[in-house]
Amino acid sequence: VWFHVDGLSSAHVYFRLNNVATVSSIPIDDLPPDSVADMMQICKHNSISGCKLASCKMVYTPHSNLKKTFDMESGAVTYHDTKMCRYARCEKDRPRIRELEKTKSADIQVDYYQEMKDNE
Repeated sequence: VWFHVDGLSSAHVYFRLNNVATVSSIPIDDLPPDSVADMMQICKHNSISGCKLASCKMVYTPHSNLKKTFDMESGAVTYHDTKMCRYARCEKDRPRIRELEKTKSADIQVDYYQEMKDNE
């Protein structure tokens, strides 16, 4: 599931789900609320403009719903189906960001392309 600050430049944050039978079965409305909140905090914190705001609008959608064409700028995406997008407000939560920063690990190597192929 892909997370982004709506309408602002920000990090593209992906929440990987294990044991999802098909992309169309991603339980976008059944994601754990705490995990959604964490992904939104990470995304907001890594946005140049969003991190300065007390609150901002976030969007999240299954990664398969992202649409990228050759004429788009780097980092820009749109959606195949806007009905699959979910929106929520994210309030700045400095204590939670500090907790999340402590869990960061640079030594984990993941082959994202292979994981995507394995889940198709």
